Amino acid sequence: MHKCLYVSEIVRNICSKVRRLGEVDDSTIALEAELFEARRTLYHFALTCRSVKEPALDILWGDLDSLYPLLCCLPGLHTRTDDNLQIGRALRASDLDIFRQYAKRVRYLGYSHNKLYMHKDMVRVLCSFPPSPNGSLLPNLRFLSWESDDSEVFPFIRYFLPPSLLSLQLPGELWYAPKVSFTTFLRTYCPNLRQLVCASPNRAAAVRISEYICESNELEFVNCGLPSAAAVKRLMKLPSLKQLFITLTEDGAYEGYKGQFRPQLTSFAINASGLNQIELFIHDLQLSPTHLQFGSLTLVECQDVESFFTQLPKSFSPAKLERLRVTVEDVQRNPEITSSLYDLDVQALKGLFQFKNLTEVSLEHSRMSDLDDSAMSTFVASWPNMEVLKLGTGFDWRTSDITEPIQRSRITFKGLTTLVSGCRKLRVLGLVFDARIVDPDGFDFKFHARNQMNENVVEFDVGASLINVPVPVAVFISSLMPKARKLMCVTHCYRGGMMQKITDSRPRLWSLVGEMLRSLSVVRKQGRLEGHAGWEVSSDEEWD
Repeated sequence: MHKCLYVSEIVRNICSKVRRLGEVDDSTIALEAELFEARRTLYHFALTCRSVKEPALDILWGDLDSLYPLLCCLPGLHTRTDDNLQIGRALRASDLDIFRQYAKRVRYLGYSHNKLYMHKDMVRVLCSFPPSPNGSLLPNLRFLSWESDDSEVFPFIRYFLPPSLLSLQLPGELWYAPKVSFTTFLRTYCPNLRQLVCASPNRAAAVRISEYICESNELEFVNCGLPSAAAVKRLMKLPSLKQLFITLTEDGAYEGYKGQFRPQLTSFAINASGLNQIELFIHDLQLSPTHLQFGSLTLVECQDVESFFTQLPKSFSPAKLERLRVTVEDVQRNPEITSSLYDLDVQALKGLFQFKNLTEVSLEHSRMSDLDDSAMSTFVASWPNMEVLKLGTGFDWRTSDITEPIQRSRITFKGLTTLVSGCRKLRVLGLVFDARIVDPDGFDFKFHARNQMNENVVEFDVGASLINVPVPVAVFISSLMPKARKLMCVTHCYRGGMMQKITDSRPRLWSLVGEMLRSLSVVRKQGRLEGHAGWEVSSDEEWD
């Protein structure tokens, strides 16, 4: 028996689908044009008939970038030029009915700050309306992101905190007295939060936020700097906790941070000044997330990276971890970035090879020039399920040798073939390798056998790889990864504290390789359609 839907449910599903066309996900940022188009479509859809009007308006007003659209509903109330806003008249009794008609529909406020507009006069005039019976101007609000730290504006946040609020984000990094005072009464204002985000809380705010965490029972996502040891112990016991983000701002012994988190915690992330600091913090912790992310402000030496990766299997479950990402925020500006002490070899990564179920590893901010062709076999043997692998592609690595300043990789075409043909599930690859051909005329190229081809790879990032002749390189890559449609390389990097364009021939040559890959794809598709591709057919599936 098939499940049937009411007409109203079908209409609501259609409206939700249209609205999602302008949403963002974890990997992309929605263009402003896409958001505008999705909302305009819903607006016109709401005008088609009465049965569509209410569900379309619910979805259209369900999420707002700021309070400004609510102000626009009130005729003749304001004028605006550029970033200047003026309130032109006093509120009327009729304004309240109009305001409540739309305010009751708002579920998300401030989720995207592309069009943030928190003018103090606008906030004041809207807060002049009497609140709903639950004390909030937006009675059905579920998600609130309040970016303004202004001491005049922040106190008005209390008018937007209904008991139904599930997520609160304070992304501003300034903590003036009104904002700190608000955290004192956070339990009173927001008793049922499931998500709490507070950027860079000072000591006074951190104490109050930690007290709130200790009294909470339903938190699912927490990102509030470094909570107290007691608060972390409370988080360990919460069966609802799924994501935890910690920022270490000071060096410390961290003796009080010990224990085991429940298996429901699936995502764990730490930001710190260096990996050494993170290693100290996690030393006595036991976690079993599927997603793990570390952010370091500075690049650390190979021996410290090896020590850090050796600690990971002791603190995190090798059986459960699926995704690992390590980022270095200031790698571009590090004055010692040319030192060979930062070059990672296969021994430094040995601790990671214990995580056999990894499907995604992102180490694009690490120097990988000491990896060679033989190391690729270790990657294949250790990570058979790898789908996304990025190694050292995030920067144009340099050496201290003025005669040969560009860092040369020890990985050649042989190592690339070993990795791509061995990791059969690989979809996205980022690898710096030496693509130079010493004797282009005498280059003995052979098309890859069918068992070496990997048709899952659709994206290949070569970083700042060396190259001298594009044609044979393009043919080689096309033969090895016949469905690779996107090729990327480093085109700009920091030099002397400024972003500069790479002036040597690498970006131009890799751009030619990318064009040739697309051309070869067209030729291959046409040949398959005609039944004589000109090389060994890699599969019977036609290209899109």
